[in-house]
Amino acid sequence: MCLFFETMRVENGIFRNLENHLERMNRTRREVLGLREGIDWSVVSGEWLVVSGQKTREEPGVIKCRVVYGRKIEKVSFEPYVRKRIDHLALVHADELEYPYKYLDRSSFERILCTQKGADDVLIIKNGLVTDTSFTNVAFLKGKRWYTPAKPLLPGTQRQFLLDQGLLEVTDIGLSDIPSFSKVMLFNAMFGFGEMEIPIGKII
Repeated sequence: MCLFFETMRVENGIFRNLENHLERMNRTRREVLGLREGIDWSVVSGEWLVVSGQKTREEPGVIKCRVVYGRKIEKVSFEPYVRKRIDHLALVHADELEYPYKYLDRSSFERILCTQKGADDVLIIKNGLVTDTSFTNVAFLKGKRWYTPAKPLLPGTQRQFLLDQGLLEVTDIGLSDIPSFSKVMLFNAMFGFGEMEIPIGKII
């Protein structure tokens, strides 16, 4: 059975960037499974009501919501979010890697990560172009402008949000272009613009 997952940030009880998440889930179901009807969001919102009902109003913070789905929603989970610390990225060439949808099976990324020593994550190069890390989209700083790769492995919901806000520009970024930038920024649904920036010198 082909399964996918979606990770969403719930901040002080509010699902952030929900419209882009629903669009991706419905597009995935339509393009991969041939389903025209939208995802049944009431399953997720119902689970959230149960979980949040056990909390006090004085307990703000960021919660990670993970939805596993296919033809229907298979599992919904909520847990406090702890951001992974990333200090160094290792360059990895993976010309055969394909990840156009957010598949639950991430064994291809796990194999890549297992080969790396001395780095916290990988910066994936495909056919000579920068794509993503194993779990985030990226953008590179030159002067005062941030540029994000035109051909990511998976165009993320936070990436689309930042593009809609005019905070990123899209361009092809080749391996040889990396030294011309000063920083690389990582972002995904759980953390956004400016929350994780790494000096270019820490790409190894």
